Amino acid sequence: MKITSLSEKINTIFNAKQLLASARATKLLQRARQTNPLQLVLAFIETLGCQSKANIADIHRKYQALSGMPIHYKPFHNQIKKEACTHFFKQLFEHALKTWITRSLKLTTLSSGQHFPFERVLLHDGSSFAIHSGLKTTFPGRFTKHSPAAVEVHVTMDLLTGSIEHFALTADTISERLHSPKADTLNKTLTLEDAGYFDRARIKKIAENKGFIITQAACSINPVIKAAFDHDGNELSHLSGKKLKQLKLKAKNKPMDLTVRWPNYDMDYRVIAFWYKKKKRIGYLVTNLPRMTVPAADIVELYRLRWQIELLFKELKSYCNLKKFSTENPNIVKTLIYASFITALLKRLLAHSTERLKLLWISSHKTARAASDWLKLLINGIVRQQSMPDILGEVTNIIGRLCQRAHPKRDLKHGLYQFGVLPVADICTIA
Repeated sequence: MKITSLSEKINTIFNAKQLLASARATKLLQRARQTNPLQLVLAFIETLGCQSKANIADIHRKYQALSGMPIHYKPFHNQIKKEACTHFFKQLFEHALKTWITRSLKLTTLSSGQHFPFERVLLHDGSSFAIHSGLKTTFPGRFTKHSPAAVEVHVTMDLLTGSIEHFALTADTISERLHSPKADTLNKTLTLEDAGYFDRARIKKIAENKGFIITQAACSINPVIKAAFDHDGNELSHLSGKKLKQLKLKAKNKPMDLTVRWPNYDMDYRVIAFWYKKKKRIGYLVTNLPRMTVPAADIVELYRLRWQIELLFKELKSYCNLKKFSTENPNIVKTLIYASFITALLKRLLAHSTERLKLLWISSHKTARAASDWLKLLINGIVRQQSMPDILGEVTNIIGRLCQRAHPKRDLKHGLYQFGVLPVADICTIA
């Protein structure tokens, strides 16, 4: 990767003329003196990305500082509460999704040395948070006493690029299953999902489309065991014909590999029983990955990669201000959510790009936390129309100095890189 290609990615999104055209097309801006779209976007990003507990007043102050335009709070608020403002930020978010894709990880081999039977890994989950109770009619929450109004964002994330394949914003009461990846789009793809998405009919459809899935199932499932194998692959014939609830793991750190059948389903399912240390009980993973090439222990390790989408949500909530907003205007809520995601995508783009440019192990978590050390520099450079390659050179130097992974050798054994995925950048020689 070259600094010029990163510069092009940044300039494509933060292009003053294109943003002005988009603002006019969405009817956010009808007269040029109302708002400067570029500086409005940058004000949102810097405030949400560098400040904890940010609010509209903070964004207003930052906009005035960046634009040099004295605008009172009320007319500023009137602009951002428009539905047109939400459409403007949504368009920008969708543009960033297509533009800021950088492949940061690559698949290597399974523990057996065999190649993965899939080419992509998708992680899917949803995350909800409470909003102002005055929005309980627009965005009803599931927990009416504690959070009468709540929003849920549904995200499908590509593990290898860190990009978002699917995004939806709904009330917290909307079924999360409606937004899981469609089976006919998952050819040669592995999807990782938690127990809330477990659906036996969908697993069958994914298999028919030559895709793969690992999904956690509820501890209450109780199909009939047709065949059972221990962690070494030895068949346990005495378990055949028994119900799953009768199963007991002899060794808590050794998963068991099962073939099961549910009544009314004309398909055998592969279930991996493992010890759920956090909840101190047996957990179940259901998958259609072939037993001959992907051992049970590998299924458990692969499923741990799903944690990366939880880390994305943590970055959004902790370092991009995706949290309870003190506004009763639904358009502002949606605009802030899109702006939070744009901010997170920018931070991850810079983290992954620095890793490839500097050939360093970079932590996206540290990059997000350290935004106040580099994001303001980038934004000021854009506002002042400075040379983007020069600014990005300084920014990546700062990230490279401050945001390296603390224990890359440990990560190869116990972290993200322990099982079958490695950085695209050729930096593994330190191991």
